[in-house]
Formats: sequence, C-alpha cells, structure tokens
Amino acid sequence: MTSSYKDQTGNTPPSLSGASTEAKAQPSAQSVRTDNTKPSTQTMKVLSKGTRPDATTDKRILLSEIFKTTVTQLERHGLIKRYKLLSKDGTTVKEIRIVLSPDTWTTEMDLK
Repeated sequence: MTSSYKDQTGNTPPSLSGASTEAKAQPSAQSVRTDNTKPSTQTMKVLSKGTRPDATTDKRILLSEIFKTTVTQLERHGLIKRYKLLSKDGTTVKEIRIVLSPDTWTTEMDLK
C-alpha cells in the first residue's frame, strides 16, 4: 500500500501565515533592574605611537620568558645545572652560571 505526500498532509489545518500562537512574556521590572551581567565584548587600550613600546623591547621580553621557561625545564630534567656566584661576603649574587655537562651535551649543544 502506497500513499502520496498529499494524502498524508491533507488533514492538517492550514497555518496562520507565519503568526505564532505562543504568548510572549514581558520581562519583569525586577529582573531587568537586577541584571548585573557584563557585556561580552572587552575594550582594548590602543597605544599611541609616542607610548607604544619599542618592538626590540617586546622581542627581548618575549625571548627572556622563553629562556626562563626553557632553563627551568632543562634543569628540572637534569640536562643542565645552574649555579649562583656570590660576592665575597655572600650577600650579593654576582653571576648566574648555567653549566652543560660534556657527558650529556656535545660542543655544538646537541644531546648525546
């Protein structure tokens, strides 16, 4: 037994030309007043040319952060050692030395 599309939809009432039958609720005055949500967009500060940091400074800051993270990870995994060279009285750090063991590293700084 086959039925056509027209047979299946023939008994449905026609719709009201797109009009919705649902009632729309108005927001209560209380809910409107207590809405403390922030807008989803954030404003960005635009620096003028006079106050914009130098690109070299930005690159130095980025490279220093990469270096710090890298040294920390290499030290944590035992691939390097870090030493502080103190002044004679032992109160001031004069130098920080990072040592690569020749047992682990080649002179070209490749892992053995």
